[in-house]
Amino acid sequence: MRQDYRAGEKMFVDYAGQTVPLVDRATGEIHQAQIFISVLGASHYTYAEATWSQSLPDWINSHVRALSFFQGAPELVIPDNLKSGVTKASRYEPDLNPPTRNSSPIMALLSSLPAYENLGTRRSLYESLDRPALKPLPINPYVYAEWKKARVHIDYHIEILCSIHENSLRS
Repeated sequence: MRQDYRAGEKMFVDYAGQTVPLVDRATGEIHQAQIFISVLGASHYTYAEATWSQSLPDWINSHVRALSFFQGAPELVIPDNLKSGVTKASRYEPDLNPPTRNSSPIMALLSSLPAYENLGTRRSLYESLDRPALKPLPINPYVYAEWKKARVHIDYHIEILCSIHENSLRS
């Protein structure tokens, strides 16, 4: 069934289900990398990257990098029913994790993605359809943060732990 999308309207996001084995050069240990894929609806222009997990920090940071790659934001981001982005699956009323407000990908696509995108067709469709219709990105990119309630200790001190999540495998 063919579906047509308005330029700049939708960006579809999901993990590819299959993983890619990556070897740690220092230890020789093999890790299974998750493949995040994002596709603009009108042009089908595609962004893909590997991350260590499908955790919320990886999910959010992959979105930030995808929007940067596309040089703009669509009206809607349409996730599939993955656990990181959807807390309750429903065809009509899914419950989305709060940070996610605003046909399945296949691994064969990833090996040929640069050549596939640069053939001209999808790139030129992106440049003529989606790119002009995307909304501009904020000057400062989104930075993932976790918020927790703190309890004041008897000595009136609060312990604050800070870490930065940047788990993409891209260099």
